Amino acid sequence: MPAATGLPITDRRRATYQMLLAAIIFDESAEAIMITDKRNNILSVNRAFTEITGYPYEEAIGRNPGMLDLGWQSAAIYHAMRTSFRKIGRWRGEIWGRRKDLKVFCGLCSIVVTLDDQGEVAQHCGRFSDITMQRQAAAEFLEVDTALEGRMARRTP
Repeated sequence: MPAATGLPITDRRRATYQMLLAAIIFDESAEAIMITDKRNNILSVNRAFTEITGYPYEEAIGRNPGMLDLGWQSAAIYHAMRTSFRKIGRWRGEIWGRRKDLKVFCGLCSIVVTLDDQGEVAQHCGRFSDITMQRQAAAEFLEVDTALEGRMARRTP
C-alpha cells in the first residue's frame, strides 16, 4: 500500500498501522470482546463487554469469565467447547450469562484459542453479541403462533 508521498510503506510502518487498526476495531466493536490467558484469567475487555455485562474494565481484569455463568449451560456444552478447541481451535454457539446487576442475557458467542510454541493453549479470545431481545421476540412469536394454531384447530371441524 503506497504512502501519500508515493513511497512504499515499510514493514515496520505496516505493522504499526495494523496494530493501530486492530486496537481501533477492538475498542469500537459492537460485540463484546474478552481475552484471557491460558488459566482463563481475563487480560483485556472492550467497551462493548462493559456495556453488555455491566462489568467495568477494572473489575473484569484478572477474573474468570465464569463470573458471567448462570449455571444453565450443560456439561455437554463445555465438553463440546473443549473438543472443538482441540480439533479446530475455535467454538461458536449460544451462551446464557448473568450481568453484574444479575439480569440474564443470551449471547451469540465465538471463541478462538491461540497456541504457544509447545502447542498448548496460550490465550482465549471470545466475542459475543447480546441477542436477548431476539430470543425474547422469538419466544413471543412462538407463543402467539401456538395460540393461533389452537384457535384455528378449534374453529376448523
